Amino acid sequence: MNIELFKTLNILYVENDKELKKTFSETLIKLFKKVFFSSNGEDALNQFIQYNNSDDKIDVILSEYTIPLLNGLELLLEAKKATGLPVVTEIMDASHLPLFEDVDLIQVGARNMQNFELLKELGKINKPILLKRGLATTIEEWLMSAEYIM
Repeated sequence: MNIELFKTLNILYVENDKELKKTFSETLIKLFKKVFFSSNGEDALNQFIQYNNSDDKIDVILSEYTIPLLNGLELLLEAKKATGLPVVTEIMDASHLPLFEDVDLIQVGARNMQNFELLKELGKINKPILLKRGLATTIEEWLMSAEYIM
Protein backbone atom coordinates (compact mmCIF):
# COMPACT_ATOMS: atom_id res chain seq x y z
CA MET A 1 0.00 0.00 0.00
CA ASN A 2 1.45 3.35 -1.05
CA ILE A 3 0.62 5.57 1.93
CA GLU A 4 2.45 8.53 0.40
CA LEU A 5 0.10 8.44 -2.61
CA PHE A 6 -2.93 8.42 -0.32
CA LYS A 7 -1.62 11.53 1.43
CA THR A 8 -1.95 13.42 -1.89
CA LEU A 9 -5.63 12.51 -2.37
CA ASN A 10 -8.89 13.97 -1.09
CA ILE A 11 -11.67 11.48 -0.40
CA LEU A 12 -15.43 11.77 0.02
CA TYR A 13 -16.67 9.13 2.47
CA VAL A 14 -20.42 8.46 2.28
CA GLU A 15 -21.83 6.46 5.19
CA ASN A 16 -25.18 6.72 6.94
CA ASP A 17 -24.33 4.34 9.81
CA LYS A 18 -22.97 6.55 12.62
CA GLU A 19 -20.89 3.80 14.25
CA LEU A 20 -19.25 2.73 10.99
CA LYS A 21 -18.62 6.35 10.07
CA LYS A 22 -16.91 6.97 13.40
CA THR A 23 -14.78 3.82 13.14
CA PHE A 24 -13.59 4.33 9.56
CA SER A 25 -13.28 8.12 9.77
CA GLU A 26 -10.38 7.92 12.19
CA THR A 27 -8.42 5.71 9.79
CA LEU A 28 -9.30 7.72 6.68
CA ILE A 29 -8.23 10.97 8.32
CA LYS A 30 -4.81 9.43 9.01
CA LEU A 31 -4.43 8.10 5.45
CA PHE A 32 -5.73 10.85 3.17
CA LYS A 33 -4.89 14.51 2.59
CA LYS A 34 -8.45 15.62 3.30
CA VAL A 35 -11.64 13.68 4.07
CA PHE A 36 -15.11 14.97 3.28
CA PHE A 37 -18.10 13.31 4.94
CA SER A 38 -21.67 12.76 3.89
CA SER A 39 -24.51 10.56 5.09
CA ASN A 40 -26.57 10.48 1.89
CA GLY A 41 -26.15 10.43 -1.87
CA GLU A 42 -27.64 13.85 -2.63
CA ASP A 43 -25.39 15.68 -0.18
CA ALA A 44 -22.39 13.69 -1.40
CA LEU A 45 -23.10 14.63 -5.03
CA ASN A 46 -23.48 18.30 -4.10
CA GLN A 47 -20.15 18.26 -2.23
CA PHE A 48 -18.42 16.48 -5.09
CA ILE A 49 -19.64 19.04 -7.62
CA GLN A 50 -18.93 21.99 -5.28
CA TYR A 51 -15.30 21.01 -4.79
CA ASN A 52 -14.67 19.77 -8.35
CA ASN A 53 -12.93 22.95 -9.54
CA SER A 54 -11.19 23.92 -6.31
CA ASP A 55 -7.88 23.20 -4.62
CA ASP A 56 -9.80 20.68 -2.49
CA LYS A 57 -10.99 18.66 -5.50
CA ILE A 58 -12.30 15.26 -4.42
CA ASP A 59 -10.27 12.47 -6.02
CA VAL A 60 -12.08 9.40 -4.64
CA ILE A 61 -15.65 8.64 -3.58
CA LEU A 62 -15.98 5.78 -1.09
CA SER A 63 -19.58 4.66 -0.72
CA GLU A 64 -21.63 1.55 -0.24
CA TYR A 65 -24.63 0.85 -2.45
CA THR A 66 -27.36 1.33 0.16
CA ILE A 67 -27.29 5.00 1.13
CA PRO A 68 -30.30 7.33 1.37
CA LEU A 69 -31.60 9.61 -1.41
CA LEU A 70 -29.23 8.39 -4.17
CA ASN A 71 -27.79 4.90 -3.94
CA GLY A 72 -24.04 4.44 -4.36
CA LEU A 73 -24.19 3.60 -8.07
CA GLU A 74 -26.55 6.50 -8.82
CA LEU A 75 -24.19 8.81 -6.94
CA LEU A 76 -21.21 7.70 -9.01
CA LEU A 77 -23.10 7.96 -12.31
CA GLU A 78 -24.37 11.46 -11.47
CA ALA A 79 -20.81 12.51 -10.52
CA LYS A 80 -19.68 11.14 -13.89
CA LYS A 81 -22.35 13.16 -15.73
CA ALA A 82 -21.37 16.33 -13.90
CA THR A 83 -17.58 16.04 -14.11
CA GLY A 84 -16.50 13.14 -16.33
CA LEU A 85 -15.36 11.08 -13.33
CA PRO A 86 -14.56 7.54 -14.51
CA VAL A 87 -16.69 5.01 -12.64
CA VAL A 88 -15.36 1.67 -11.36
CA THR A 89 -17.69 -0.45 -9.27
CA GLU A 90 -18.24 -4.07 -8.30
CA ILE A 91 -21.01 -6.21 -9.73
CA MET A 92 -22.54 -8.94 -7.60
CA ASP A 93 -25.06 -10.61 -9.89
CA ALA A 94 -25.69 -10.93 -13.64
CA SER A 95 -29.22 -9.56 -13.17
CA HIS A 96 -27.64 -6.21 -12.19
CA LEU A 97 -25.86 -5.85 -15.54
CA PRO A 98 -28.38 -3.36 -17.03
CA LEU A 99 -27.58 -0.98 -14.16
CA PHE A 100 -23.92 -0.95 -15.23
CA GLU A 101 -24.45 0.38 -18.76
CA ASP A 102 -22.67 3.71 -18.02
CA VAL A 103 -19.98 2.27 -15.74
CA ASP A 104 -16.48 2.54 -17.22
CA LEU A 105 -14.91 -0.54 -15.62
CA ILE A 106 -16.70 -3.42 -13.90
CA GLN A 107 -14.99 -5.15 -11.02
CA VAL A 108 -15.63 -8.76 -10.08
CA GLY A 109 -14.65 -9.39 -6.49
CA ALA A 110 -12.80 -12.50 -5.36
CA ARG A 111 -16.00 -13.97 -3.90
CA ASN A 112 -17.59 -13.91 -7.37
CA MET A 113 -14.65 -15.15 -9.43
CA GLN A 114 -16.32 -18.56 -9.56
CA ASN A 115 -19.78 -17.20 -10.35
CA PHE A 116 -19.59 -18.63 -13.86
CA GLU A 117 -23.02 -17.38 -14.97
CA LEU A 118 -21.95 -13.83 -14.10
CA LEU A 119 -18.59 -14.26 -15.83
CA LYS A 120 -20.27 -15.60 -19.00
CA GLU A 121 -22.61 -12.59 -19.13
CA LEU A 122 -19.70 -10.19 -18.62
CA GLY A 123 -17.97 -11.85 -21.56
CA LYS A 124 -20.81 -10.71 -23.82
CA ILE A 125 -20.38 -7.00 -23.15
CA ASN A 126 -17.79 -4.58 -24.48
CA LYS A 127 -16.39 -3.17 -21.23
CA PRO A 128 -13.15 -3.68 -19.35
CA ILE A 129 -13.51 -6.17 -16.49
CA LEU A 130 -11.27 -6.28 -13.43
CA LEU A 131 -11.28 -9.84 -12.08
CA LYS A 132 -9.91 -10.00 -8.56
CA ARG A 133 -8.18 -13.12 -7.27
CA GLY A 134 -8.79 -14.50 -3.81
CA LEU A 135 -5.79 -15.19 -1.58
CA ALA A 136 -6.31 -18.95 -1.63
CA THR A 137 -7.03 -19.06 -5.36
CA THR A 138 -4.29 -20.44 -7.58
CA ILE A 139 -3.15 -18.56 -10.68
CA GLU A 140 -4.50 -21.45 -12.77
CA GLU A 141 -7.98 -21.12 -11.18
CA TRP A 142 -7.90 -17.36 -11.70
CA LEU A 143 -6.97 -17.75 -15.37
CA MET A 144 -9.69 -20.38 -15.89
CA SER A 145 -12.23 -17.89 -14.46
CA ALA A 146 -10.89 -15.21 -16.78
CA GLU A 147 -11.54 -17.50 -19.76
CA TYR A 148 -15.27 -17.20 -19.15
CA ILE A 149 -14.99 -13.44 -19.67
CA MET A 150 -12.82 -13.69 -22.77
